[in-house]
Amino acid sequence: MDPEARKAFTQDTRLLLQPYVKLVKDKFIPTEPPLSNWRTVVPTYTSPGWINDENHRGRDAAIRWRWDSGEARGGIKLTRGYQKDNPTRFDNVLGIMNDSVSGKMFELIGQGKKRNDSRYSARNPNAGQLMRDNMNVKHGNLKRGVWRIKEEYGAQITDKLEVILDPILKRFERG
Repeated sequence: MDPEARKAFTQDTRLLLQPYVKLVKDKFIPTEPPLSNWRTVVPTYTSPGWINDENHRGRDAAIRWRWDSGEARGGIKLTRGYQKDNPTRFDNVLGIMNDSVSGKMFELIGQGKKRNDSRYSARNPNAGQLMRDNMNVKHGNLKRGVWRIKEEYGAQITDKLEVILDPILKRFERG
């Protein structure tokens, strides 16, 4: 693809997606913790039960279960990916992602498979299921932040992308 056309396409697509990034930040990410006991400060684990608990202490306290709406909102950004062996360096992925720990947890709680790894176990064996159930009741089932944009605005975004791509494809057809 012509470098100028590629640059224009990337710029137009970024301009197209930017309002949706703002929408996720403003509308879909809660300011209060999504779950009632989700900490807003880094846990210190000073209680005797935690100090001597080798099984559950292996995780890094700085990233554990802390809700920071500013971090979650700040983590939402446009991302771009390439194929490794693509000499044209044409964008094959341009999307919206949440790069923050808080935001990823908000997006993904309740998705995927349950782990049977004791390093990730909770003291309450039902904690994971309770968390998934509560999150789904409070914030919807699986489509919460970035994924909700695709769910609610996907067709609109696709239509706008077609408007951007049509002139580029016509140039290719003409040779």
